[in-house]
Amino acid sequence: MGKIKLNLGSRDDYKKGWINLDKSKEFKADIYSDIQKKIPLKDNSVDFVLAKHILEHINPEKLEFVMDEIRRVVRPKGLVHIYVPHFSCGITYRNPSHLIPMSYYTFTRFSGFEVKKRKFLFFRESNSYKRYKSLNLFRKIFNPILSLPMNLFPLVYERFFCWIFPAEELEVVLEVKK
Repeated sequence: MGKIKLNLGSRDDYKKGWINLDKSKEFKADIYSDIQKKIPLKDNSVDFVLAKHILEHINPEKLEFVMDEIRRVVRPKGLVHIYVPHFSCGITYRNPSHLIPMSYYTFTRFSGFEVKKRKFLFFRESNSYKRYKSLNLFRKIFNPILSLPMNLFPLVYERFFCWIFPAEELEVVLEVKK
């Protein structure tokens, strides 16, 4: 049997062969549920979770509960792949549905997870730039170069330079520890 993959907050990114979960019936999903109340799956039933630009929309008082729910449904050693806007990105503040500014260190505070990867991205890795060919090419060339100093010295970057050179996105991969 293949690995069970969960796409949290799937919205318009329905993934064939995955369990797509969203709370809005405006979008195609396999399960409609508010993850701030419960993820309606059995314990240890999922191998991989994608949480792409959903966690910043969670009520700050519910984020720990949501992370506990994610840990509950993911098997030991399963992975959770997270994309969120970095707190220095203007989009974080322009969108009133963004409730939690996220830092390089945000996901180190949740128990039951081991951080496997953290990476600042100067430009989003998502499909946002596909319709702008020149910007997409610029992103592909310069993202690794511009993101390199941020990722080598994350504490220094967040303390002194993030407001001068804001990171658009933060990518985090967590492994579930039980």
